[in-house]
Amino acid sequence: MQNLERKLQAVEYLRYLKTKHTYRELSERFGLPITVLNRYISGKLLPGNKKIEIFLRAYNEEFNLEEEIRQNIIFDGDYFDNTKILYNTFLLRRIAEYTKTLFDNVDKVFTSATDGIPLASKVADIFNVDMVYAKQKKEVGVKELLEESYIPSFSGNIMSLYLPKNTIQRGEHVLIVDDVIRSGETQRALINFVKRSGATVHGIFVIIGIKKRGLNLLKKENLKVLIRL
Repeated sequence: MQNLERKLQAVEYLRYLKTKHTYRELSERFGLPITVLNRYISGKLLPGNKKIEIFLRAYNEEFNLEEEIRQNIIFDGDYFDNTKILYNTFLLRRIAEYTKTLFDNVDKVFTSATDGIPLASKVADIFNVDMVYAKQKKEVGVKELLEESYIPSFSGNIMSLYLPKNTIQRGEHVLIVDDVIRSGETQRALINFVKRSGATVHGIFVIIGIKKRGLNLLKKENLKVLIRL
């Protein structure tokens, strides 16, 4: 099973390299016919152990997580758009793998709807634990809800998040995950949910942090930020 996983991972890395190079370039680099490369990339053929190491080495030479993230951020004046990151399952998987190097002993992954969900689901998969998320609306049929209200710095409106009671269990070590930290109020609300549930905030991981105030607000909670803008 482990060898099969390595083969599939090598194919995934080769597909990444194909986004950066033409078939002809890869053919010359690896000394393989284009038809064989195409069969690898399409999944019709899995590489052997020697080819796995060759593809892995080439991938490690080219892939830089921070640089890939920066290339997928679109700036428009004073605003930025990270949609390309959230839609990129390959990149999200690599980010999730990176969180595994930062945290251990995670019992549950926690985020808020909606932009935090794509990353949180990948992180939960990497840690082999459940993911839960707080919603912005109450759901009919859920009898007991925890509620946290906060005021985002960019508006004068009171925002609320809701979480079904007992979604987070007492004593669990919870990793809070999100795509962006701006002022930190959303993450502070998630922290309050965890503490009210009798669990422990094991840490906070975000892809992008953009305001020092928000980052400083959460520094004592074992905050890890991949990119600071």
